[in-house]
Amino acid sequence: FPYPTLFRSGGDFYDVIPMNNGFAAIVGDVCGKGIPAALLGSMVQGMFHAQMTSGAALADAIKSLNTFICKRAPGEKYLTLAALRYYEGRPDGIQVELVNGGHVSPLVVRADGKVETITDGDPPVGLFDFAQFHAIPVKLEIGDRILLLTDGITEAEDVQGIPFGTAQLERYIGE
Repeated sequence: FPYPTLFRSGGDFYDVIPMNNGFAAIVGDVCGKGIPAALLGSMVQGMFHAQMTSGAALADAIKSLNTFICKRAPGEKYLTLAALRYYEGRPDGIQVELVNGGHVSPLVVRADGKVETITDGDPPVGLFDFAQFHAIPVKLEIGDRILLLTDGITEAEDVQGIPFGTAQLERYIGE
Protein backbone atom coordinates (compact mmCIF):
# COMPACT_ATOMS: atom_id res chain seq x y z
CA PHE A 1 0.00 0.00 0.00
CA PRO A 2 1.33 3.44 -0.85
CA TYR A 3 -0.28 5.01 2.24
CA PRO A 4 2.20 6.25 4.85
CA THR A 5 1.25 7.01 8.40
CA LEU A 6 0.34 10.68 8.61
CA PHE A 7 0.37 13.01 11.60
CA ARG A 8 -1.26 16.41 11.40
CA SER A 9 -1.49 19.14 14.07
CA GLY A 10 0.11 16.90 16.66
CA GLY A 11 -2.46 14.24 17.38
CA ASP A 12 -4.42 13.39 14.21
CA PHE A 13 -3.14 10.32 12.41
CA TYR A 14 -4.02 7.49 10.10
CA ASP A 15 -2.44 4.25 8.97
CA VAL A 16 -3.22 1.43 6.54
CA ILE A 17 -1.70 -1.97 7.29
CA PRO A 18 -1.54 -4.61 4.53
CA MET A 19 -2.46 -8.08 5.72
CA ASN A 20 -2.59 -11.54 4.12
CA ASN A 21 -6.29 -11.48 3.31
CA GLY A 22 -7.05 -7.75 3.25
CA PHE A 23 -5.92 -4.80 5.32
CA ALA A 24 -6.49 -2.92 8.57
CA ALA A 25 -6.86 0.86 8.84
CA ILE A 26 -7.07 3.38 11.64
CA VAL A 27 -7.89 7.08 11.89
CA GLY A 28 -7.33 8.75 15.23
CA ASP A 29 -7.44 12.09 17.00
CA VAL A 30 -5.53 12.43 20.27
CA CYS A 31 -6.85 14.91 22.82
CA GLY A 32 -4.53 17.89 22.90
CA LYS A 33 -1.93 19.25 20.54
CA GLY A 34 1.79 19.41 20.10
CA ILE A 35 4.49 16.94 21.04
CA PRO A 36 2.59 15.06 23.81
CA ALA A 37 -0.34 14.38 21.45
CA ALA A 38 2.00 13.36 18.63
CA LEU A 39 3.88 10.97 20.93
CA LEU A 40 0.70 9.28 22.11
CA GLY A 41 -0.57 9.06 18.53
CA SER A 42 2.69 7.49 17.42
CA MET A 43 2.55 4.99 20.27
CA VAL A 44 -1.06 4.06 19.46
CA GLN A 45 -0.28 3.67 15.76
CA GLY A 46 2.67 1.37 16.56
CA MET A 47 0.67 -0.71 19.02
CA PHE A 48 -2.25 -1.02 16.60
CA HIS A 49 0.13 -2.13 13.85
CA ALA A 50 1.72 -4.74 16.14
CA GLN A 51 -1.66 -6.03 17.33
CA MET A 52 -3.09 -6.36 13.83
CA THR A 53 -0.03 -8.01 12.28
CA SER A 54 0.08 -10.51 15.15
CA GLY A 55 -3.46 -11.64 14.32
CA ALA A 56 -5.45 -9.98 17.13
CA ALA A 57 -9.17 -9.46 16.63
CA LEU A 58 -10.01 -5.83 15.95
CA ALA A 59 -12.05 -5.24 19.14
CA ASP A 60 -9.35 -6.96 21.23
CA ALA A 61 -6.67 -4.71 19.71
CA ILE A 62 -8.62 -1.59 20.67
CA LYS A 63 -9.26 -2.96 24.16
CA SER A 64 -5.49 -3.49 24.56
CA LEU A 65 -4.86 0.11 23.47
CA ASN A 66 -7.41 1.31 26.01
CA THR A 67 -5.85 -0.71 28.84
CA PHE A 68 -2.36 0.55 27.97
CA ILE A 69 -3.38 4.23 27.86
CA CYS A 70 -5.42 4.00 31.07
CA LYS A 71 -2.44 2.48 32.92
CA ARG A 72 0.20 4.82 31.47
CA ALA A 73 -1.65 8.14 31.57
CA PRO A 74 -4.77 7.77 33.73
CA GLY A 75 -7.13 10.69 33.21
CA GLU A 76 -4.50 12.70 31.33
CA LYS A 77 -4.72 11.59 27.72
CA TYR A 78 -7.25 9.86 25.54
CA LEU A 79 -8.11 9.65 21.89
CA THR A 80 -10.98 8.99 19.58
CA LEU A 81 -10.48 6.53 16.76
CA ALA A 82 -12.19 4.58 14.05
CA ALA A 83 -10.48 1.33 13.06
CA LEU A 84 -11.47 -1.24 10.51
CA ARG A 85 -10.41 -4.62 9.26
CA TYR A 86 -11.19 -5.44 5.62
CA TYR A 87 -11.33 -9.12 4.72
CA GLU A 88 -11.23 -10.64 1.26
CA GLY A 89 -13.32 -13.74 0.69
CA ARG A 90 -14.99 -14.32 4.06
CA PRO A 91 -17.66 -17.02 3.78
CA ASP A 92 -20.30 -14.99 5.65
CA GLY A 93 -20.05 -12.11 3.16
CA ILE A 94 -19.01 -9.55 5.80
CA GLN A 95 -16.04 -7.70 4.36
CA VAL A 96 -15.51 -5.07 7.06
CA GLU A 97 -15.41 -5.05 10.83
CA LEU A 98 -15.35 -1.59 12.34
CA VAL A 99 -14.67 -0.28 15.86
CA ASN A 100 -15.57 3.32 16.64
CA GLY A 101 -14.02 4.58 19.86
CA GLY A 102 -15.85 7.90 20.30
CA HIS A 103 -14.79 9.13 16.86
CA VAL A 104 -16.59 10.89 14.03
CA SER A 105 -19.13 8.43 12.60
CA PRO A 106 -17.78 6.54 9.57
CA LEU A 107 -19.77 6.79 6.36
CA VAL A 108 -20.66 4.13 3.81
CA VAL A 109 -21.16 5.48 0.31
CA ARG A 110 -23.22 2.98 -1.65
CA ALA A 111 -22.64 2.48 -5.37
CA ASP A 112 -25.87 4.39 -6.10
CA GLY A 113 -24.57 7.46 -4.19
CA LYS A 114 -26.66 6.94 -1.06
CA VAL A 115 -24.67 7.83 2.07
CA GLU A 116 -25.21 5.82 5.27
CA THR A 117 -23.83 6.93 8.64
CA ILE A 118 -22.60 4.22 11.01
CA THR A 119 -23.72 5.65 14.33
CA ASP A 120 -22.95 2.64 16.52
CA GLY A 121 -19.85 2.99 18.67
CA ASP A 122 -18.03 2.87 21.96
CA PRO A 123 -16.39 5.43 24.28
CA PRO A 124 -13.11 7.18 23.50
CA VAL A 125 -9.96 5.11 24.01
CA GLY A 126 -8.05 5.74 27.24
CA LEU A 127 -10.86 7.42 29.14
CA PHE A 128 -12.26 4.51 31.15
CA ASP A 129 -10.35 1.40 32.17
CA PHE A 130 -13.61 -0.58 32.23
CA ALA A 131 -14.64 0.36 28.67
CA GLN A 132 -15.68 -2.42 26.31
CA PHE A 133 -15.26 -2.31 22.54
CA HIS A 134 -17.15 -4.25 19.90
CA ALA A 135 -16.78 -4.85 16.19
CA ILE A 136 -19.56 -3.60 13.93
CA PRO A 137 -20.03 -5.79 10.83
CA VAL A 138 -20.39 -3.94 7.52
CA LYS A 139 -21.31 -5.66 4.27
CA LEU A 140 -20.20 -3.86 1.13
CA GLU A 141 -21.40 -4.47 -2.41
CA ILE A 142 -19.42 -3.85 -5.58
CA GLY A 143 -18.87 -0.11 -5.94
CA ASP A 144 -19.53 0.72 -2.27
CA ARG A 145 -16.96 2.72 -0.31
CA ILE A 146 -16.36 3.27 3.39
CA LEU A 147 -14.99 6.56 4.67
CA LEU A 148 -13.11 7.11 7.93
CA LEU A 149 -12.49 10.77 8.68
CA THR A 150 -11.61 13.25 11.40
CA ASP A 151 -13.56 16.31 12.49
CA GLY A 152 -10.91 18.41 10.74
CA ILE A 153 -12.86 17.89 7.51
CA THR A 154 -16.32 18.84 8.74
CA GLU A 155 -15.01 21.67 10.95
CA ALA A 156 -12.84 23.25 8.21
CA GLU A 157 -14.07 26.80 7.57
CA ASP A 158 -14.27 28.90 4.44
CA VAL A 159 -13.09 32.53 4.33
CA GLN A 160 -16.37 33.69 5.91
CA GLY A 161 -15.87 31.30 8.86
CA ILE A 162 -18.63 28.91 7.78
CA PRO A 163 -17.78 25.28 8.56
CA PHE A 164 -17.84 22.74 5.71
CA GLY A 165 -20.22 20.57 7.77
CA THR A 166 -21.51 17.03 7.59
CA ALA A 167 -24.35 17.77 5.13
CA GLN A 168 -21.94 19.32 2.62
CA LEU A 169 -19.54 16.38 3.02
CA GLU A 170 -22.35 13.88 2.39
CA ARG A 171 -23.46 15.82 -0.71
CA TYR A 172 -19.90 15.91 -2.01
CA ILE A 173 -19.03 12.23 -1.47
CA GLY A 174 -22.42 10.97 -2.67
CA GLU A 175 -21.98 12.49 -6.13
